[in-house]
Amino acid sequence: MNWVRIAIIAAVLAALAAAGLAVRSHLIGVGEARTQAQWDKQKAVDQAETLRLERERSADQLIKFRNAERISDEQAKPAQRH
Repeated sequence: MNWVRIAIIAAVLAALAAAGLAVRSHLIGVGEARTQAQWDKQKAVDQAETLRLERERSADQLIKFRNAERISDEQAKPAQRH
């Protein structure tokens, strides 16, 4: 009878350990999914900011180019008068 009790207790403890490992594995999976979601969200924000900065830089370059054209045109006008 003692061996039967020991076997039952061992089986219950093994089942509890297996259940604990399954819950732990599930929680790790949920944590990884949340981390990946946060990573993806931050990556999207970073990409949008990079795109905005590239557009801003392009606009700045265009403004500089137009200003340079205007200045060179203004400087050329007085030279044409003489």
